[in-house]
Amino acid sequence: MRVLKNALYLGAMQLSNILVALIVTPYITRIFGSQLLGINSFALAVVTNFSIFGLFGITLYGLREIAKVRDNSTLLQQTFSRCITFQLFFSTLALLGYLVWILTTNDGYAPYYLLFTLYLLGTATDLTWFYGGLERFDRVAIRTVLMRVLGGLLVFVVVRRADQLYLLILIQQGSVFLSNLFYWLPLRRYGVKVSLHPLRRTLQKMFTPSLLLFLPIVFTTLLLTIDRILLGYLSTKQEVAIYDYTARLVRIAIIVVSVLGNVLLPRFAYLWSNNQRDEFNTTLRKQQFYSLFSSALIAGLLFVTATEVCALLFGDTFQGASQLLRFLIFTVCLTGLALYHVGMAVGREKQILRALIVATLCNTVCNVILIPHYGSWGAAVSYVATELLLQLYYMFILRDLLPFRYLLRILLPLALIVAVGCYLLTMLHTTSLIADLLLRACLFGLGYLALGVLLFPEAREFLCSLLKRLRENEK
Repeated sequence: MRVLKNALYLGAMQLSNILVALIVTPYITRIFGSQLLGINSFALAVVTNFSIFGLFGITLYGLREIAKVRDNSTLLQQTFSRCITFQLFFSTLALLGYLVWILTTNDGYAPYYLLFTLYLLGTATDLTWFYGGLERFDRVAIRTVLMRVLGGLLVFVVVRRADQLYLLILIQQGSVFLSNLFYWLPLRRYGVKVSLHPLRRTLQKMFTPSLLLFLPIVFTTLLLTIDRILLGYLSTKQEVAIYDYTARLVRIAIIVVSVLGNVLLPRFAYLWSNNQRDEFNTTLRKQQFYSLFSSALIAGLLFVTATEVCALLFGDTFQGASQLLRFLIFTVCLTGLALYHVGMAVGREKQILRALIVATLCNTVCNVILIPHYGSWGAAVSYVATELLLQLYYMFILRDLLPFRYLLRILLPLALIVAVGCYLLTMLHTTSLIADLLLRACLFGLGYLALGVLLFPEAREFLCSLLKRLRENEK
């Protein structure tokens, strides 16, 4: 029950971010166009890499350590103090490094880049690792959702002209920073207070284990941002925006299907560390079924509605976005297994790091070769190919844990359902853009769910359990 609640709370926070982004995107793309939004996308890609250095692995290290000591109040306070000291120290170094990058950049957009220091302040105050370790998101979910909604409303109220890009950055990054501050308010309810640990002893204890977790995160982040950075240097800012805003739709889908993997990471770590292998295997099978089932559904929905979605969300300067979206959407299914989370939970950081290094090098080489000739499509081809390579590498690393026959029993029918549905529905046209969107989405969603319940006992079991709970609540 706690897993379900945490998934719902975490899902609510992430869904709020998704919905706000979807509502705001049509407004800002028509005000700023792809050229100005390309500046925003380029700066965000760069500052994201600095922020990862600022966290230096604390998102996973802190989560795992808090999960281990959450039943001991004394150890919980000590662990929290060490982690927050570690986080603030490296966040300060990241901020200084980012300021140096701004001073050495001469493309004329330094004033915009400076505003992204708010992003670094947001990551410096991020305590999701603490609540993740406790498996508690309920105390912060509502406040975070309200702050993000407020930020979205401010965009409509304040931003009106193309020369107000600075206001858009201030609102978007400032709202993230303020929402992260809310994570600090309920700390005393969990028996901890904000206090710093001696820095030298903190670094001695945490640096090496955090480094092993930091390096995989660095290469994961590079995989997600190097294409945008290289597009900014090797192509135009307009190409950055076309690729970035299309890829954001894909990232939204990935975030949705990754919720269960994120929530279960501390549970996997707990079961594995306590040698509860049977329960670990049962939980893993359930997680992979539900993640795959939802990822195939979302990927199919985006594929059949790509033209209509891009037409509604993006302006005239985002030409070719729908074809790019259909190509990128396959990565949603690849990440549905959440293999990265499983590997980190069972302590296979070194193997995952090697996989990420190989994937990042391949991705960088492909981008350098393809982007100058094909722009955003070069970045897209590089990303999809690298993601496929990475997921196959993860499967090899976890080959002793993954139930491959079980996965094939799920994957083959899902692939057939999605392929047939996409083929049939992309030929369906009406006279209205909105009608096409709604009709295709409804027909695909209903058909997929009906066939899913018919073919998979796990889906029937979930449906029966859900109906039973609804009846109990009515009573």
